[in-house]
Amino acid sequence: MTRAPTKRHVMMTTDMIGGVWNYTIDLARELTQHGDQVTVVCMGPGSTSGADIPGVTFIREALVLDWLASSPEEVLHASRRIAGMAKDQRVDVLHLHSPAYAAFDVFEMPVVAVNHSCVGTWWAALKREPIPDDLAWRAELVGSGLRRVQASIAPSRAFAEQTADVYGSRQTPTPIHNGLSRSAVAPSAEKPLDALFTSGRLWDEGKNVGVLDQAAAQLPVPVFAAGSLQGPNGASFRPEYLQALGHLQPLELHQWIRRRPIFMSTALYEPFGLSVLEAAKAGCG
Repeated sequence: MTRAPTKRHVMMTTDMIGGVWNYTIDLARELTQHGDQVTVVCMGPGSTSGADIPGVTFIREALVLDWLASSPEEVLHASRRIAGMAKDQRVDVLHLHSPAYAAFDVFEMPVVAVNHSCVGTWWAALKREPIPDDLAWRAELVGSGLRRVQASIAPSRAFAEQTADVYGSRQTPTPIHNGLSRSAVAPSAEKPLDALFTSGRLWDEGKNVGVLDQAAAQLPVPVFAAGSLQGPNGASFRPEYLQALGHLQPLELHQWIRRRPIFMSTALYEPFGLSVLEAAKAGCG
């Protein structure tokens, strides 16, 4: 006789800025469909738009994102708060959106950490000089967390190997490719939009949107860009030629890519890649 799977209580932390939030929503939905109880701890600035999944409890917490923290002590405070919540709710498995929170010996349950992206690999991809002190301690937390967790995950084999190279991890993170839910965006029956399109954190130097902005001056079709121009870390981007649409909610973004423009990515650092996957799913050129 086949035994029924054991129902687990999974607590997930999430960054509400960008693709990590979309990843969290899809994963939480799938876990509940497999019988798990899911609690999502929402951290950092951003909107909880889409947080209405049956069987999933969303908790908004004023906890610092590791890449926006001003000191290791702020990350430690967040880790202790997460650990306390997980213990009080008798969580079976803790799923962290960044290994940095696992750098401290505060968790009593098994911990899985996903390295969606991090300052250490970002710096290695974009720069040639040594990483500055203000970023070095953040990278050290990620490396320490990777060594402490019971399992670590990366969204691609290439990024898993890059993570291991940068942090000297004794075990390369397990690649689990990003996916989209069954309800993901589908192509429109309308004629494709005669334009180029890109999306993401436009303020992030790693996205290299300046190249696309300059190319837009020479192109016979418009170039649209969805995403924030101002980052919470003070970074910014001011386009000259492409048409900035600002930050779009998921449904608004899907309305654009369903029109099947030519999707462009000029990123120098793109470990996550959900925007490219969504564009391909929608039938963009």
